[in-house]
Amino acid sequence: MTNKPPDVIVPIVFDEDAIGTDLEHLSDAAGTALDQLRREVDRDGGLPKSRLLRCQPEGRDGTRLGGCTKTRVPWPDGPWGIVFRAGEDPKRPFALYTLAYGERHPTRAGKPSVYEVAGQRLEEILARDLRGQEPDTPAATTQDTPEG
Repeated sequence: MTNKPPDVIVPIVFDEDAIGTDLEHLSDAAGTALDQLRREVDRDGGLPKSRLLRCQPEGRDGTRLGGCTKTRVPWPDGPWGIVFRAGEDPKRPFALYTLAYGERHPTRAGKPSVYEVAGQRLEEILARDLRGQEPDTPAATTQDTPEG
């Protein structure tokens, strides 16, 4: 029997505004799954590195999430996911910040995946950083369309 070293815990920071917007478009089951994940993150101080997956630099749907990571909710094969980006943290060397929470592969036509929402938000963040200022208008999300 070999002793496996403990998994590295990666700090997670939830963007409450983004998560709140995302939850408006998701089921109660998605909210319950996220609550369970949040309790785990609070208890452990983050997520195990083994549960973080690299996003493809360019997805089949045209999203560009190079440098981002994701996890499935619930782990390991839940229908929802969270996309993260690395950022500075005043208390640690770095943390992963949520970009979006939502369905990984929606079955309803016209409903954006968590990857599409994250890609759109990441584009806005990068544009703001390049301008060196706050955005002129709030970040648009494709989830702002009414349910139908």
